Amino acid sequence: MNAHRVPLLCLIDLPAEAVSALRERYELLRPEDGVPDSCRGIITGYGGKVDATLLARYPNIEIIACFTSGRDMVDTEAASRKGIDVVSNGAALAGSVADLAVALMLASARELPALDAHVRSGRWRERRYRPGILLSGQRLGVAGYGAIGQGIIRRAMAFGMEVATFTRRPPHDNFVRHFSDLKTMTTWANWLVLALPGDPSTDGIVNEDVLKALGPEGTLINIGRGSLVDEAALIRMLETGGIRGAALDVFEDEPTPNPAFAKLANVILSPHQGANTSAALSLRSKALREMLDDKFQDAAGKQNC
Repeated sequence: MNAHRVPLLCLIDLPAEAVSALRERYELLRPEDGVPDSCRGIITGYGGKVDATLLARYPNIEIIACFTSGRDMVDTEAASRKGIDVVSNGAALAGSVADLAVALMLASARELPALDAHVRSGRWRERRYRPGILLSGQRLGVAGYGAIGQGIIRRAMAFGMEVATFTRRPPHDNFVRHFSDLKTMTTWANWLVLALPGDPSTDGIVNEDVLKALGPEGTLINIGRGSLVDEAALIRMLETGGIRGAALDVFEDEPTPNPAFAKLANVILSPHQGANTSAALSLRSKALREMLDDKFQDAAGKQNC
């Protein structure tokens, strides 16, 4: 172990750009490397579970840095009991995720996958497709008002949509209409976009009652977490026309979502790609370095770039 670098337990495969950003001041150790208990931080993300057992094994941990927007892979209560900071780089990838949410809305509104398949099959002359939906004038309800939710709202307003947000506590600003009850907002909306974190308080928050409130002209977009949705209820509603459609970037079981989704023509599927842009990769790598530097500035210094 290098005495001049801060030792960190890295539970995920970081992209080369992130490793390069950290290498000068941090020593990245994998579990298989025999990480010493002097390790001072953990880097985690999708698939890298941090629970009380792991934290007990490393008593000198001061920070858990998530290379994702969410913190659902971390037992935050166990971390809090030990006085460990848990940070994420959601702001760094907010724009990319918001872009995908709007892309999914447009793809669903104009049924782009079906149109693409129609042309590829050589059946253009048959013109067997429905008119699309104009987003201007449609009502969009966004569950969640963090950096991602706000980014979605700004983009939707540019399309001329009416917008509202659901949060349990009113936002600090009056930028958009606010609902404190998800079902009430969903009854109002044509489109429901989920931009909430995954945690026990949001598990299954979109249940059959909420989907019924969305109705046969409504569409669900989920770029938050798969745990937000009762997928069995969603599949039933899609099969029976209880809602118009759905576009999903996240699933309850990843990377093997319920196979029933693949059989439905009124759902668009994406493999958890919200943050997968070249710009987001660079921003996330920089943000990870800055989060760690903020914590270890006495040992590692503070980089301003």
